[in-house]
Amino acid sequence: MWDAGSEKRRRRPLLAIAAGVLVVALAAGGIWVWKTKGSGPGPEASGDAAARVVTDFLDAVAAGDATTAMGFLAEKPDSTELLTDDVLAASNAAGGLTNIDVAPGAFTDDTWHVKASFRLGSAGVDQVFEVTQQRGTWAVVTGTATVDLSGGAGTLPLAVNGQALSDSSTAVLFPGSYSITVAGDAAKYIALGTATFQVTSLEAVTPPTISPQLTAEGAAAFRRAVRSAVDACVASPNRESGCNDPVFDIPEVLSNGTVVTEGTVERTLSPELDAALDALEPRLYKTNPGMAFAAAPDGLLHLAITGVLDGVTVQGLIQDGNTGALGFELHTPVVDMTNPALPVTWTGR
Repeated sequence: MWDAGSEKRRRRPLLAIAAGVLVVALAAGGIWVWKTKGSGPGPEASGDAAARVVTDFLDAVAAGDATTAMGFLAEKPDSTELLTDDVLAASNAAGGLTNIDVAPGAFTDDTWHVKASFRLGSAGVDQVFEVTQQRGTWAVVTGTATVDLSGGAGTLPLAVNGQALSDSSTAVLFPGSYSITVAGDAAKYIALGTATFQVTSLEAVTPPTISPQLTAEGAAAFRRAVRSAVDACVASPNRESGCNDPVFDIPEVLSNGTVVTEGTVERTLSPELDAALDALEPRLYKTNPGMAFAAAPDGLLHLAITGVLDGVTVQGLIQDGNTGALGFELHTPVVDMTNPALPVTWTGR
């Protein structure tokens, strides 16, 4: 006689085996659920995939392909202005990446610590890259270094491998070889010496010592700027010369009551002052190396005027009330070497 319950009992084991996914057992009021063994890649396979990403990243850097290299990063850096093909081309010309060798290391907290070794120019480099999964693909957590360039440069505009920085205090760079120079027109006037360095570690990079110095062309440009400014002031017949050094300007009424006639001022340089302007020896401020200054030049600026005193027209040289001399000493000239116009200002002696 056919037994339906018996038939069902015979089918259950067959169904459970056929499904091959879940086995459910009831025992002592509890439920246990487990999966059959999967067929996905094991740790060794994922380690190889993580190592391949690091290899591809370093190969892209070595090839000067910045866009491809950035594509292997887990996150785009805050600044990418130096992560360009041109910057990498200059890096490779100075000493690029070669002999790349990559292998998986330890796997912790869903992250592979991939070991890489390569040559950077003549230097051997060992670097561990963290690699993690993002949206199902492996990506390099940190593939760039942030380098502090603030020491010694002040507000000088800087360029790295020829690319000007919008913020001269820091640079975000791929592993490579780099050179720091002054950016823009000021590069003709200010040199940084041998300011080269390599990014061999992504955790800590020691930048070169930046020691700005005026070039010979910079010193000559400083003297031309000061001479031009002085000549323009001397050429003015007005009480206010247009210069920002007060010694060039004359008040409307002198201390003795003489009313100066506008347009009658004659300014002349003593021979000593004229020669001193051609012999200025400028240097850069240490705290603000974009600005150059020179010691106040010796010699006197003579100021002759025509005016009216007690209804009588008078002429003569103006006397310095502080020194009693018939002339005035100029102040210290200062030139902004980062401004293409090379503007001149004056400060105390």
